[in-house]
Amino acid sequence: MIEISPQTLHEDVSRKLKRAPNGCIYTKDLKDIFSLLIICLDLDDKVPKSKFNPLSAKTFPYAFTLERAIETMAHLNLTINLEYTSTVISYTVKTELATILLKSFMESKMIHAPADRTRSEPKHGVLLQPTAKGVAVLQIFCQKLGIKGNLMPPILLSPFNSMELLAFERSIATDTIIYLQYLSHLVFAKLMGPSPNVWSPSSDPDPISIRKGKEELFNDLFDFGSTADSFMVHWDDIGAASTCKGNPSQMPETPTQVSPFAHRFFTNPESDSHVQYYVSDKGVRLFHNKKFGSDNTQLQYTFTGKAALQWLMDCTDIMYAREARAVLNLIHTSGLIRPVRLTPSTSPANGFQVSKTSYYALNIVGVEEMEWNLSCPQVVLTLSEIEHSTHCLKTGSIRDIHRSSGEGSSNSIRSVAERETNLEDVLRDPGLRYVFKRYLEERFCAENLEVYLELKKYQKLYQAYLNLLKGMKVTEKFRQENSLVFSQVVNPFQDQKGSMAIRKNIQLSDAVANLSNECLSCAYNIYTSYIAIGAPLQLNLNHEIREIIGEVMVHPHSPIMQHFNFMESPSTTEERLLGMVSSDMQGGGPKVIGVTEGPIASMVSVSPTEFSEVSRFLHTITPLLEKVERKIYRLMEIDSFPKFLTSLLYPESTKIQVTL
Repeated sequence: MIEISPQTLHEDVSRKLKRAPNGCIYTKDLKDIFSLLIICLDLDDKVPKSKFNPLSAKTFPYAFTLERAIETMAHLNLTINLEYTSTVISYTVKTELATILLKSFMESKMIHAPADRTRSEPKHGVLLQPTAKGVAVLQIFCQKLGIKGNLMPPILLSPFNSMELLAFERSIATDTIIYLQYLSHLVFAKLMGPSPNVWSPSSDPDPISIRKGKEELFNDLFDFGSTADSFMVHWDDIGAASTCKGNPSQMPETPTQVSPFAHRFFTNPESDSHVQYYVSDKGVRLFHNKKFGSDNTQLQYTFTGKAALQWLMDCTDIMYAREARAVLNLIHTSGLIRPVRLTPSTSPANGFQVSKTSYYALNIVGVEEMEWNLSCPQVVLTLSEIEHSTHCLKTGSIRDIHRSSGEGSSNSIRSVAERETNLEDVLRDPGLRYVFKRYLEERFCAENLEVYLELKKYQKLYQAYLNLLKGMKVTEKFRQENSLVFSQVVNPFQDQKGSMAIRKNIQLSDAVANLSNECLSCAYNIYTSYIAIGAPLQLNLNHEIREIIGEVMVHPHSPIMQHFNFMESPSTTEERLLGMVSSDMQGGGPKVIGVTEGPIASMVSVSPTEFSEVSRFLHTITPLLEKVERKIYRLMEIDSFPKFLTSLLYPESTKIQVTL
């Protein structure tokens, strides 16, 4: 038995799966449960043949059955022991909920049925297998937690690991994608690819390279005893950091292979295959010189609404089809693409339609932005199509949508193009942040931006926690007068003696406890991922700040060193015990009624002492995390950002800004 040091930091926070206002499970929670399931299944490349065709010579590596997955999800548990931290992640999912979650995993294109590739729902007896998207989600999960070496799932070192997902930024409060007009141009560029991806039955499979984490890449190039040291950002005597390390041009290239998902028929954009894309850098599959209308008008490049939706679901971290439709509507309204209004196309004049018979072509603006070096321009547009294109460019409807998101406006984007760009402009705009992150990834120091955004997220949670505390007016005298309600396991909502005041205070108490758990968990994740010695993305901070933060985190009386129980209303507890969900992709995705993660929180009183301990801890750790945030910001401002302005990626972003 391994003896764990008393100074080892543990996380044991009880919480429910987060749900968006529309009832959908948060994208992060879906990805985390999926990744944990794949790890706990312990998949390998030696699997039985399909039950329905036992005589077939075809086998399916890394496959599993629905029954095995449901059984495994009843006790999902993973322990990650690093040098100074020990993280235990556990979920207990009931059979009915597990079945519906597996359906959600399939609807989100993270798993498919390899023996029946047109199947869209899991079925008992049918083998299931992670897709390229699912493996990409798993790799990100492992990298964040520091799972590497022999502990990595074998599928990550196989040809299944060929996808680099396009990830969207999301609102902390609603989990919705943060939309800005610039985002539509970025997604459009990815959707179209670096060159026309024309499909034909004789096309060669898309070449793949097994993706590796940056530790593995540096291990291939250098023989370091500790790979973590190769990726640290070093602070000098005054606390500033040195330049990013690593040159992608010097990275060794892995040999290209044929993907296990490659298939002449199932990659046809008109096929009903559940998944079609296993690389994201080729773009949507196009039709070349397809003829439309009674006069056989020939359009150089077209694609269907179904193919565009398929690409977004296969190649991005979007979990729900309704979100993919919203992104495609954004691209359409931005005037980058136009509907083909000639038979056999059934594309409507307004809005984006997902259908095999809805054809779209590049609009004037889209052609100008692409870097395809077309030998000839697109076919001359019809009068109605020109009017539609002009209308899209002149109207401000899409900008109104962006303003309503609360995350910025098109005015702020245009102003960036009109003046000298500074780091604050980039960090405030999701589109520019994405391009900046791409640059940092090429320089192998994207963790600087990642930890900065995580620290900003913590600040928002902490501020919300403070605001709730101000609204919470539960005095010690009030608790004493209602000690029966607060000290016993009763239902004050059904108690006739329960007053509105009791209801309000219990609701506030529940909300404060939940939010405090989120603050504690966020602080813990920042510490274990970026600050602790041996962290997966360790920043080499100066000794003083690391030591102070460590002492606060591992202090014996730190709330993070203990399990913080919180009071739930009986209805919430009942929901958690039920563990049921209803699912409807067309109507917005799975709607969670309840699920347990870790130990179920008891119906206990949250005493003023507990609130005081948590508040004291958060009050102490917050300024320390703010100090790290300022250092990271300064590092990017004096080092990474000036280099970004002179890189090839920055002119690409300013080019798009000027066209808005």
